[in-house]
Amino acid sequence: MANTPLAFPPESLHSQLSDLIFNIKDWQITHGMLLKYKVHDYSEARPVGVSMFPSLLPRALFEEAEALQPIYNRLYAAVSNDEEWLFGVLEGMIQDGSFAAELWHIHEMVKKEGYIQRLTLGLFRSDYMVHVDGKRTEGDKRIQGDVHQDSPKLSLKQVEFNTYSVAGGAHSNKTAELHQHLQKVAAYALPQTRGRQSARTHPIAPKNHTIASLVRGLEVAHNAYGAPKSGQASVTGILFIVQPRNLNICDERPLEYALWDHDPPIPAYRTVFGEEFLAHATLTPSRELLYHPPSSQAPIEVSVVYLRAGYDPEEYTQAGCLARLEIERSRAIKCPSILCHLATFKKVQQELARPGVLTKFLSHAEAAFISKTFAPMYPLDGVSVEGRQGRILACDELSAANFVLKPSLEGGGHNVYGADIPTFLDSVPESEWHSYILMEMIDTLLQRNVLVMPTEIDPSSSIYARDQVATERSTRIPLSLDIVNKIGGTNVSELGIFGVCLWGSGDVDRPNMFENFLAGWSLKTKPESVQEMSVVKGYGCFSSLYLLDEKTKWSITTEDGRFIVRLGGDEH
Repeated sequence: MANTPLAFPPESLHSQLSDLIFNIKDWQITHGMLLKYKVHDYSEARPVGVSMFPSLLPRALFEEAEALQPIYNRLYAAVSNDEEWLFGVLEGMIQDGSFAAELWHIHEMVKKEGYIQRLTLGLFRSDYMVHVDGKRTEGDKRIQGDVHQDSPKLSLKQVEFNTYSVAGGAHSNKTAELHQHLQKVAAYALPQTRGRQSARTHPIAPKNHTIASLVRGLEVAHNAYGAPKSGQASVTGILFIVQPRNLNICDERPLEYALWDHDPPIPAYRTVFGEEFLAHATLTPSRELLYHPPSSQAPIEVSVVYLRAGYDPEEYTQAGCLARLEIERSRAIKCPSILCHLATFKKVQQELARPGVLTKFLSHAEAAFISKTFAPMYPLDGVSVEGRQGRILACDELSAANFVLKPSLEGGGHNVYGADIPTFLDSVPESEWHSYILMEMIDTLLQRNVLVMPTEIDPSSSIYARDQVATERSTRIPLSLDIVNKIGGTNVSELGIFGVCLWGSGDVDRPNMFENFLAGWSLKTKPESVQEMSVVKGYGCFSSLYLLDEKTKWSITTEDGRFIVRLGGDEH
């Protein structure tokens, strides 16, 4: 018997939405899928935003993204290893005294003394959206297995590459498990088909092992460090550097706990970037980093410093700068090093997209594979031909509508979109424009889903309180398709592929790679009307994958010039 595929959202499940929301939130609460929402309270938390159903993605594009990741890992390891090239790309930002200048100054001080640790650990994530290439008339559609010549071409376009404090691994892992659980208990099945074999076995969410893979990366680096060397500590351990009043502990703590649960346990501690680190950490004369836990008199020799803080310029107070300097001076393996931190700046992404640059670090075949994922990008330096062209595009309201302006900052919420770009640039001195890049917007593939969000972002695309559905039921108003589509509006998804690599100094543009492997995936979804994608800041939700392939009947339709993917027809 053929399995019955899901529709998104399933029309026959409208009366079950309230129960699904109850089940989802209960599962999240009991599995630690939470965000703290009162920074001064140790106990108050609420479920992180998730989609009610998995998100649709062509299997071929998912497998392409996985194949790209080990190459991207090597690329950014090579970029981090090439100090001269990196300085050339960031020179303007270094000379104007920006955040890059502060980081480069720390690098120069350590370089003058001499780097003592030649290994670097990378826990990376490359983010993509599905780009739709092809203008079609209203009503045209493409169904897998029945491809017309005017069908749109789907491709991956990279949003950004993250080398620093990559988040979402634990939440993504658990979101996949959540959707798998709902499938196991037939929560998505029609009432009349519950108990049938097809209702339980339909493969919607592939397994995700992000937590275990990221922990494996930390373990590999910990083992590479070896036994204690200071003579002042009997054990080594991993030190997490975190932000104060951290709302997102449920994405960090699972890695820490998994290290302690390792056989044998790998000690893992956490301390706040800046003053708290300086109060509990010291360097020996031979620059081993010792951490003195408040609960113990015996110090731990730090094998790996895992930085989940220190990416925001505001963190670099006098204490913050000194803390980062001590970390970089130490023998501990850094995740990431300060040069690898600089490699995540958007100027580097834009420079790598220039013709001919990739072959400095990769083979011609690898460069061609990677370059397909680049969206058009422009500098705003006002000196180069590309920079002058970028300024023309950014300053004109009509052309700017097709672009996003990106600074070299992490953490989400910093980008400027479309017609807002000219006005924003008017408020910024032209001497600072060179620190931004201009990226052409991705013509994204849309889909419908129901987003169960902790706060209301867009009432047409989210459910922020169960009462919204419960009220419909108590007044005996059926949840019609129109109401569900109003709640479950069109959404945009972003695929993240995690990667782990451990490398050491080799040739300048060809570092020695000791480890290089995939580390799972994330899928974030936001309402179409929302520009940013940060789940922690309330812009979107975590989701999981429903992979579309030749066994699945699916289609792309157009609505008002937008491309929307949906399941259609029975499976083969």
